[in-house]
Amino acid sequence: MAKKGFTIFELLVVLAIIGTLAAIVLVNIANARSRARDARRASDIKEISNVIGIYHASNGSYPSSGSCSYTSGTPNIWAGPAAGCTGSNWIPGIVPAYMSELPDDPGPTTVTSMNGLLPPGTVPGNNDRGYLYWSNGVDYKIMAHIPENCSESTYKTLVDPTRVCWAWSIYSSGAINR
Repeated sequence: MAKKGFTIFELLVVLAIIGTLAAIVLVNIANARSRARDARRASDIKEISNVIGIYHASNGSYPSSGSCSYTSGTPNIWAGPAAGCTGSNWIPGIVPAYMSELPDDPGPTTVTSMNGLLPPGTVPGNNDRGYLYWSNGVDYKIMAHIPENCSESTYKTLVDPTRVCWAWSIYSSGAINR
């Protein structure tokens, strides 16, 4: 009479196949989440740019950032919170008249690596990812600092010319080099 059941070898092969498939699925889920966060970053800076354009049409100038560049989130990597350049209203004069609230980077804010590279001055593990706004009233620049997939061809029109693969931006002609 023959024994019914699986051999150890057959069980190990099945477990190896299941493990491989699970690893592939997990990697694809992580990549999809990263792409979704980058899509939101692109959408956010486009929306902010549109709102800033409406502000300019109504007021004759862009919201001035004064002596600092405003950023979303904390800590503020470009100017310390003591300078008053951070927080939920990180673009002066926009909330609540033009937007109910300004978006914040969808995270994660902690940067470990970006395609194996990091911008100058960026320390792995620091909270260096976020949005930046600068304006002198005449020109403006809105930037998403350190997108997760900077080489994604979908966003080539947003690549900041002074921070290639370190930031996406939308700007007026006089702010290209800010």
